[in-house]
Amino acid sequence: MNILENYLNSDMEFIASYNDITGHYLIELGEDFIYLEEDELNDNEILAWGRDNGYLEDLGDDENKNIDELRSLKSSIDLAQFKESPPSYATPSGRAFDYFSNLEIEIPPEIKIFIVDGLHPGNDWQGVIIKNMESIVMIQKLLYLNGERVNFLLK
Repeated sequence: MNILENYLNSDMEFIASYNDITGHYLIELGEDFIYLEEDELNDNEILAWGRDNGYLEDLGDDENKNIDELRSLKSSIDLAQFKESPPSYATPSGRAFDYFSNLEIEIPPEIKIFIVDGLHPGNDWQGVIIKNMESIVMIQKLLYLNGERVNFLLK
């Protein structure tokens, strides 16, 4: 029977979004995009970063102004890199990927789950796709048998 449990005190809650075109479910952990928390470099470290990356030549002689400009430049470069290729913890699908790819249990082949690390060469999307409701129910039962109460919220 394809009935999901709804644990009151679950250990984890995933969102399972149904795709009308494929008939599959995209699994996500949370809904928020988590932005980069920058490492705060001290003045010597930011100057060294600017020197190592060739940015000091473009700035003037005022060291305090250079430090402020370098911090701003590094912040914008880091944010651009983060947006282009976010780490898995940053996205709901990436967090689901981390969870399922780090499971220490073997998922039997009758559970149709795809843990995707890049859809094709040059694509860095990470996520989890479950083929049908039957497989969602089976993975929930498997996790429960291994000590985890996991809810799947359907969308």
